[in-house]
Parts: sequence; C-alpha cells; structure tokens
Amino acid sequence: MGHRRSGDVVFVLIAIAAIMAILSQTAFATAHGVMADPALSAAVAAMRGIDFDILPCEEKAAKAQEIGAAWETLTGAGSAGRAALLAELDALQSSGDEDDYFKLSAAALLWRIGGLDEAAVIAEIWRRVPFEEQYPYVFYTAYEAALTRDPRALPMLVAFLGDKSGSTFVPQYYLDIEWPLALDFVWGAYGPAGYPVLLEVVVESGNATMAESALAVLCTSEYAEALPVARRLAFEGETAGIRRAAIRLLGWHGRARDWERVLIGLASDDVDDIQASLWALYQFGDERAVSYAIPFCNHPDPWVRDEALSLLALMCTPESIGAIRKVCEERPDDPDLYDYECYADAVLWMAGLDWEAYCELPPAGREQAIAQARAILYGPRPGGDRLAQSEALALVEQWTEQGYIDCDGLEDTENQIAAALVRDDVGALQELRASIYHRLSDEALRDVAGVDRIIQKIVRRDLAGKGP
Repeated sequence: MGHRRSGDVVFVLIAIAAIMAILSQTAFATAHGVMADPALSAAVAAMRGIDFDILPCEEKAAKAQEIGAAWETLTGAGSAGRAALLAELDALQSSGDEDDYFKLSAAALLWRIGGLDEAAVIAEIWRRVPFEEQYPYVFYTAYEAALTRDPRALPMLVAFLGDKSGSTFVPQYYLDIEWPLALDFVWGAYGPAGYPVLLEVVVESGNATMAESALAVLCTSEYAEALPVARRLAFEGETAGIRRAAIRLLGWHGRARDWERVLIGLASDDVDDIQASLWALYQFGDERAVSYAIPFCNHPDPWVRDEALSLLALMCTPESIGAIRKVCEERPDDPDLYDYECYADAVLWMAGLDWEAYCELPPAGREQAIAQARAILYGPRPGGDRLAQSEALALVEQWTEQGYIDCDGLEDTENQIAAALVRDDVGALQELRASIYHRLSDEALRDVAGVDRIIQKIVRRDLAGKGP
C-alpha cells in the first residue's frame, strides 16, 4: 500500500511538473502575443542553425527556397510572425545559443513586418551580432531605414556604425559595398540631419569603432561643428583609425589652421598613416602638398607610391609634372607608371608642347603652360555666359528632385554652379547630396563626388583671406 502511495506521489509530481511546463510555455507565448502555430514554428525552425559554408552545393538551392518560404510565412503572419521571432530570440538569449545567422535574419524580418516600430529591437540585435555573418541582411535593412529619413530610424543607423566587417555586391553596377562605403550610402541617404547625431557618437559613445565610423561619414560633410573635435582627435584619438579619420576630415575641410595636423601621418612608418595624410593633403588643395608628396613616389609600398603619384597628377603644377616625369625616367620598366607618364605627356600636349619644348621654357612660361592645361582639365574655363545665383539654385532644386545631376546644356558644370552660389547655399547642396545617395549605384558616387567638389570650391572661396 505504501509502495503504491509512493508511486502515486511520483506520478502526481511528474504531472504537476508537466502542467507547470505547459503553463510556463503558454505564459511565454502569451507574453509575446502568440500561441503555438505549426506553420510559424516550422518557419522559425527552417531559419535556425544555418551555415551555407558547410552545406553541399546540391543542398544550397533547396535550403534557400526553404528560407524564402519561411520568410513569406512569417511576414504574411504579421504580428503573429513578429511574436514568433521575438519568442525565439528570447529563447536564444536565455540559452546563450549563438545562432547569429538567425538573429540577423530575424532583424531583417522584423523590419519587413514592423518597419520603424522595430528600430530599437533591430538595433539591439545589431549591437550584439557580427555583421559579416549575413551582411546583406544588415546593409539593405539599414539602407531602407535611412531612405525614410525618419528620426525613428536613428537607433538602427547608430548601431550600423559599430561593425566594420562584411560586404555585399551590387551586380548590376559591379559595386562592392563594404565599410566605409556602406556608411556613405546609409548615412548619406539619411542626409545632413544626421550630422549632429554622428558628432555626438564621436564625442560620447565610448566605442572606438563607432567613433571612427562616424568621423568617416563626417569627412566630406562640411559640418563645421566637427572640426574642433577632429583637431583634438588627430593627436589624441584612442586608436590609429580614429586619428586617421580625423586627419582625413581636416584635410577635406581644408582650413588653414589645420595644415600641420594634416601632415602628421607623413612622419609615421605605418603605410596607412602615410596614405591618410597624402589623401588629406590632396583634398586640402594647397600646392605646398606637392613637395611633401614627391619623396613618397619611391616608397617601398606600392599603395603609398600610387597615392603620392596620384596627388602629383591631380595637383597639376610645374613641380608635380616634372616630378612625375623624373620618376618615369628613373623606372622606365615599371608598368605601374605607364598611366602617369601618359598623363604628364597629355598635360603638355594640351599646352601645345612636348617635353623638350617645355624644358626650354623659362619658369614663368612653364607656369603659364601648365595653368593652360589645368584650366582645360579642371576649369574654370574662360569666356562664356555665367549662371546667376537663382539659376544655379533652380538647377540644384531640379537635381534634388531627380536624384541625379543632369549636365545637358551646361558646360563646366561644377565651376559654373560653384561660382554662382554662396556659402549660405551649402545646405541646399547637402540636400542634393542626400537625394543622390537614394540611388545605389556607381553613377551616384560620381555625382556625389561632384557635389563635394562644388561645396569645397564655395567654402574655400568664402574663407580665402580670412585666415584660420
């Protein structure tokens, strides 16, 4: 009798435990607004534990179809699909399971289902999971959020600053999207309203990767409030990446007082430091950069050599053309120099000269010849009608609506627009820049570069003679 009672007790205890487990599961599901749904459970299960790298080739297509069907099931279920995803994410958090593929998939699905209402949840996932696990899910979700230009997207965009890993490919434009280009598209599409947020990240985040990323975005912003911070970080930045990003920003903005800071990297043995300063020197737009670049034309690192030679070519002065010619003569069998040799010859050809005739000119004659070629290459071109400010602003407004620059019927576009506009018009150009980033293409990058040059010309003309 006692033995049976003991068995009854055991049975009752087991039954109670089972009931408690069921109640616990029910409460968990109820908390997320979802009860067990076989279709949703199967969809979630189809997204778990995926590693395409180890799947046999013959299974990858079938698995991709299974994942696609799971996405359709969950998005089609709306709030129930959302609840199923959140329940699985909570379960992963409790168990400590690191199914990063699922987490990034869930974040992308939450965006599909709830959009900006899910920004905080998505941002939290991104802060914890390396992007390289499934970078397309992260980039395209961040880009779509940025296109809304809604402040509710900012938690996602800030979280996007925190990881430099991963890449994706846009086949129709043969365009690789990775850090920092991905940042340019995402934050560029959000527009100038993001600049104060980025500066706050630099100053207050305490995260070196996020600070470097934010500086990289601000590099071509013409956001003057970032300059004091960049001046400090060029010397005191926590990491080399932060210091380089600060130097690039100062070089692009080109304020006279920052010349010495831009030179910092040239004293380093690190090729990345040297490249950062060479890039900043060119962007600074000061012909003094030529003499600093010449010694690096024979640097042992090919990337540094190329950066130095590119600077000399783009500056296009008698000293830089002479230096290019000298390097080419010293290394006649170096195939990497062929394009630079052709460039130097083309510059002289534009001036109606060959190398021998050029060398016979006095210094003043050489200056005049190179200036003539530089005007053909980079403008401003002499003569012709000039745009009025109202005409230039009308074009900028039209291009902003179109999302691209249309140069039909307008010669020497960049110089024409820059000559007509004033510094108070930079805001309109920043909005144009944002609208162009709404096209995910290489053509958009070319248009953005043109807008950047226009902004530089306007601001530097305004600053000329004003000192630091």
